[in-house]
Amino acid sequence: MNLWLANLAPEVTDDDIRALVMKYCAVEVPEIRREPGDGSRPAAELRFPDVSSDVLHQFQGRLNGMFWMGRKLSAQVM
Repeated sequence: MNLWLANLAPEVTDDDIRALVMKYCAVEVPEIRREPGDGSRPAAELRFPDVSSDVLHQFQGRLNGMFWMGRKLSAQVM
């Protein structure tokens, strides 16, 4: 299962994303795929092959709408 995390600040690194998810969801992110674009609205697909849909929906609830690094995050289970 995957979690889409959008409206990231342009300067956010993969390590920043991993630290955020660890802090609020207590799980490591095995894989991050950055979405290509012009950089105005960066997004990333977080891949969790061993996490159930129910758990990912909990993560979505924790991260969606959160203000982080000057941006309001959008999270969606994919």
